[in-house]
Amino acid sequence: MILFLDILETSIFIGNSTADRDVYSNLDLSKLKREDRRCALIVILCNLKGEIKNSFLAQATGFTVKSVRRLRHRIERDQEDPFDMIPKQRTDSEAIRTVRDRHLVRQVEALIRQNRGISIRQIAHKIAGTDKSPSLATITRLVHEDLRYRSYSSRRGQFLSPRMMEKRVEVGTKLLNILKQPKESPMIWFFSDEKVFCQQQKHNRKNNWWLVRSPFEVARVKEVKFPAHVMVFGVVSSQGYVMPPYFFEDGLKLNADVYIEVLRTHVLPWIR
Repeated sequence: MILFLDILETSIFIGNSTADRDVYSNLDLSKLKREDRRCALIVILCNLKGEIKNSFLAQATGFTVKSVRRLRHRIERDQEDPFDMIPKQRTDSEAIRTVRDRHLVRQVEALIRQNRGISIRQIAHKIAGTDKSPSLATITRLVHEDLRYRSYSSRRGQFLSPRMMEKRVEVGTKLLNILKQPKESPMIWFFSDEKVFCQQQKHNRKNNWWLVRSPFEVARVKEVKFPAHVMVFGVVSSQGYVMPPYFFEDGLKLNADVYIEVLRTHVLPWIR
């Protein structure tokens, strides 16, 4: 534990030469428990009287910035005893075992039915005021195993009023009749559409995750405020023929005149 604190002080506050850093880089700190790193964090925070940024503490101890901020609030705002924060779990004499009985299951299910968007952490927080006070892990197992609920993201869809649905049925019926009974046989149908592509790396914060020990090791996705776009126009026939894609000029505003010009100069020659 003392060795770990010396490493933190040397790497952050003193800043020795490269040769000294090589000695510390060869040390294996993976054997340190989470309680040891939390103890080092509290020691640094108390010795410096809180005059250190959360990002520096997170980088030095391997915790996330959110965890450092939460622990700092417990010391400064809630005025808790720092020595009580070092253990990860309560002792056996203080721990209370919560049984997932039928009453608890019904209580959790009632909260979920009142608000389908409630999180498992919020459920545990609301039940914490009762005589049982279940842990977050207990509520998680209860929701997944007893209630067999799973968390799904909200779905998006097109808003359709009754008038719009009637109009779609009417237009779809007319289109089916035209396809079944064309005016001239054989008749070839052409379908066209345009698409705007964004020339920027796709990033989904919900699905793209990294397994690392520190958030500072996660690669960043570079983004710009105004990414470049390209508009592509394509045509396909009912017989399976596909026109080579047509790329609009950069910065071109598409209106009726430009659309007709593209049909006359590119689509019509390809059809013929």
